[in-house]
Amino acid sequence: MRHREELYAFSPEVREAYERLKFPFAVYQFIDEESFVLLISDGYCSMKDIVRDAVPLYQPKRFYGGVHPEDFSRVTELEAQFIREQSDWNVIYRSRNLMDRTYHEIHAVGTFYTMEDGSKVAFIIYRDLSREDPEKSISYTTTAQMERCFIDPITRLPNIECYHKFAEEAMMKMFAAGKAAACIYVDVDGMRFYNEEYGFEEGNRLLRLIADAFRAGFEKALITRVGDDHFALLTVWDDQTCERLAAVIKRIGQRALGRATAVKAGISPQTGKTKNDAVKALDQARFAAKCVGTDLRQRYVVYSPDIDDEYWSQRYIRDKFSTAIEKQWITVFYQPIIRAKTGKICNFEALARWIDPVKGLIAPDTFIPVLEKYHLIPQLGAYMLEQVIRQVKSCAAAGLPLEPVSVNLSVLDFEANDMVGLIVSLLKKYDVKPKWIVVEITERDIAQTANAFRQQIRALRRHGIQVWVDDFGSGYSALNVLNQYEFDLLKLDMQFLRQLDEHHGANRVIIKSIVRAAHELGVQTLTEGVETEVHHRFLKEAGCDKEQGYYFAKPRPMEESLQEVRGLPRETEEEARQYGRRS
Repeated sequence: MRHREELYAFSPEVREAYERLKFPFAVYQFIDEESFVLLISDGYCSMKDIVRDAVPLYQPKRFYGGVHPEDFSRVTELEAQFIREQSDWNVIYRSRNLMDRTYHEIHAVGTFYTMEDGSKVAFIIYRDLSREDPEKSISYTTTAQMERCFIDPITRLPNIECYHKFAEEAMMKMFAAGKAAACIYVDVDGMRFYNEEYGFEEGNRLLRLIADAFRAGFEKALITRVGDDHFALLTVWDDQTCERLAAVIKRIGQRALGRATAVKAGISPQTGKTKNDAVKALDQARFAAKCVGTDLRQRYVVYSPDIDDEYWSQRYIRDKFSTAIEKQWITVFYQPIIRAKTGKICNFEALARWIDPVKGLIAPDTFIPVLEKYHLIPQLGAYMLEQVIRQVKSCAAAGLPLEPVSVNLSVLDFEANDMVGLIVSLLKKYDVKPKWIVVEITERDIAQTANAFRQQIRALRRHGIQVWVDDFGSGYSALNVLNQYEFDLLKLDMQFLRQLDEHHGANRVIIKSIVRAAHELGVQTLTEGVETEVHHRFLKEAGCDKEQGYYFAKPRPMEESLQEVRGLPRETEEEARQYGRRS
């Protein structure tokens, strides 16, 4: 056949995906002023009241046949301009319907795309205006509007609009056939770093690789690109679904560049026995994907009632957080820190506790990850700082003995706010000296920071504010952080004490080594999680400077904490200077 070897050929998987589209859509290629139809959708056949076999594919065909005589000259002139200049196509004309032999008013919008082999093909979307309620119709009058309604330009997958339009219908067909359905939400971890490492072109290649892998692994699924590095599939839910998904994820990992990027997924099974909603299923699958941990052996999570409870719990925290701040449901608890050599209180740590009128006490390990997830943690940091500084001032005014208080902040706090300026202004506002406030930042956060953060740490210390490393040794950067920053204290992760005598006492050796190295660098040490006399004696022998844990006292509101430790001796200013605390 003439020109057949020059025509672009869609893969069987892509062709099937396009042909199943329910809106009127066709793809054309033009060679030597001849028009060739490459494929048409089910929606196109429905609009024309024809079967697919009635349109000869890959054969010369007039681009617009059956056009009303009064429109023919205008349409053919625009057609020639469209083909010659490969510009956008946007035209309304009348075309004869082969079924009822009447003329229907058609609106066609299209544009050219360059395929991976260099072929130029025209993607056209249609509307039969004669069959629409004008008040309910959507006007696709620009290529951009068509693109959003139509297809993802990078992966050539249908986009999220297709999911919203057709997933419900596809799901109902599965139920009617006696099959369960599954919505799978796919998230690519580390896509930003992949783009930075290999460039955006390789990033786009990875997205196409992912799209092709899912097409091959789920041949009959509705596969869409949700946006950025997210995909959604609607497929049959059976005993093989998870196995196929795991195989696809493994295949992607083997073919992607490097190891910094991993694919994770959430699955929301839909049985048809309860009220089903394709959009809700997508939300559930999205949330399940977020529940995938850092263990690379677990790459997907199946949605369950337990996850549903967690979802609504997180929603409650997110939605009520502003109210919790405004009404001070989040309060400050204080836990004393003890000087190991003397047994005297030398510091307090300020800890956030959410006491909710409906839920009761919401634990920090429940609400803090949610605040981090929704980028609300900087509001908590600013709130805690002001609460602590205000309460330190109240203690001083009441003549109560003071000790420096440490406040936990995250790198997000420093990225969202001018934390140095905020802390200095709060100290000035409440007339509190910098020596009474200590900033704690987790080792995990420090390992992910840039030079700007390093400058802020220096600025805090210049203002006389100590900076401690929290959760030191938790597995992120360890002693390497000391190559780049200057800190006043390393706070060893409590897991060291919880597993003190496991593996032939390895943690005893590690703690002693960290304490010795820190002291040689002029940095103090503190170990948290002290719960027994054995812990206390060991840390004292190891030379650890400070201790914290339930062995001494639990975190309490300020008044209760002061009452609980009333009988414990306090460190004097002279002793503080002796042990290295700056005045």
